[in-house]
Amino acid sequence: PPPSTHNLPTALPPPSTHNLPTALPPPSTHNLPTALAVPEVTLAKYSKLNVISKVSTLAVKLARESYFGKDILKSSTVAGCREHPALSKTKLMELKAFLIRQYPEYWGNPAEFETKWCTCLDSINQCCKNLRSGRIK
Repeated sequence: PPPSTHNLPTALPPPSTHNLPTALPPPSTHNLPTALAVPEVTLAKYSKLNVISKVSTLAVKLARESYFGKDILKSSTVAGCREHPALSKTKLMELKAFLIRQYPEYWGNPAEFETKWCTCLDSINQCCKNLRSGRIK
């Protein structure tokens, strides 16, 4: 015979809320990275730097405000050195791609952009060092 369904509750009782807090505390923001800006916002903020002669300065601003943040730059180097880990190669390539899109004169031959990119990497590395030494905040 099938099991009896007599004496079984038709619905489960609501879960007990006894001893539960009425509101959750706000999440802690301690040790969380600062939010990064969208690269286009940073570019608009520093529009006067959007000329090829200032590409390395723009690269530093973008690295600091849109791709890595001050804390990551402070604790890293471009390639990694001693106790300082390397910056993410993926994010560096994203930064490079974003920069090259700003300069149509390099679209046909991205290899020509490489000397500019090397200058950008040197500037980002210098920014990392200056953040660690306290020369810039």
